[in-house]
Amino acid sequence: MRKEVGKKRQTVGYNYFASFAGMLCVGPVQTLHAIIVDDETAWEGPLNAGSNDSAEITVEGRGSLTLYWGTATQTADAELAGSGVEHPAYRGQCYVVFNDWLLGENRNQVPGIQFELTRLPVVSWLTVSAGLNGEVNPIASLGELMTDTRFGAGLPSSALDTVGWNTVATQLFNDGFSLSVFLDQVTRLDGLLNDFLEYLDAALYHTPGREAEPATVA
Repeated sequence: MRKEVGKKRQTVGYNYFASFAGMLCVGPVQTLHAIIVDDETAWEGPLNAGSNDSAEITVEGRGSLTLYWGTATQTADAELAGSGVEHPAYRGQCYVVFNDWLLGENRNQVPGIQFELTRLPVVSWLTVSAGLNGEVNPIASLGELMTDTRFGAGLPSSALDTVGWNTVATQLFNDGFSLSVFLDQVTRLDGLLNDFLEYLDAALYHTPGREAEPATVA
């Protein structure tokens, strides 16, 4: 970087750039609301995923990035494929790849970057909205944790009393009862269930004759 110093142009510092990637959360993510760099909003949406696997985004003054929504059909990123390190498609995981990103003047470290996202559970048998009050219906989270074959227990829907669960989900929806669920480590399912039951002031029971079938993992 060169600036006018008196009558001469002199090099007074350097702008550093880098390409890098980061994992954000379990997918699929439905909406990107904002990108925050060093506590300042650098990009603002919203941008909806729709049926797309990824989105190309340009952040003014910083550079470009590719956001992968975490779908089951997303393909491997071309930049990562050419990095010399083998990378899979990371299906089911929302991640981002930064291309020639400006780190800053005389700064050779990646700044603090935050992504504001909306990610709602995908539960095919749920009859009410999974989203509620900007958070999530607890039954939607529980249903996904029980049946998701990639990050959950992988149980078939037939192992659950979906009619009864929908009744509870509808009551919670009508009452406006929601949660903001944050899971950042591997956790036993029974421990998670106990946490949910405490929030709901509920009890879990087993219906005779409703046996779980073997789960398959994608």
